[in-house]
Amino acid sequence: MLFAPDVQGPVVEETVELILREKPRLLVMGGPPTYLQGYRISDDFFRTAIRNMEKILGNISQVVIDHHLLRDEGWNKFLEPVRKAAEKAGHNLLTASELVHKTPEPLECQRQSLYENEKPSKEFLEWARLPDEKRSERPPPLTE
Repeated sequence: MLFAPDVQGPVVEETVELILREKPRLLVMGGPPTYLQGYRISDDFFRTAIRNMEKILGNISQVVIDHHLLRDEGWNKFLEPVRKAAEKAGHNLLTASELVHKTPEPLECQRQSLYENEKPSKEFLEWARLPDEKRSERPPPLTE
């Protein structure tokens, strides 16, 4: 197993080469931050990420994608070409949830609607506004 949590695709060729050289049976890697597409990161970045993920899935039988990518509601659509490449090679592209036979529930991409539907308590918001050193001295107030 190879754990590559923050490789953002990967987009760097040296990272792809390192992953392939290690020949893991299971790779857990971070996907690209698609929620920043068109804002901070160019389309070329994402085309490179897709191309490299397809290359990896052509060589590694089981890949778990996680981290940045699942922060975007469109994560599954973004992965369609990569998933097709994996299927063509007889390999699996999964989320961590799918690896343990669960349905993905990426909460991060639902942050805004969750916040609107389940507003934090006044006490929690006050705690969140404290300076870092004060917050580290006491746990956040949680409601049941």
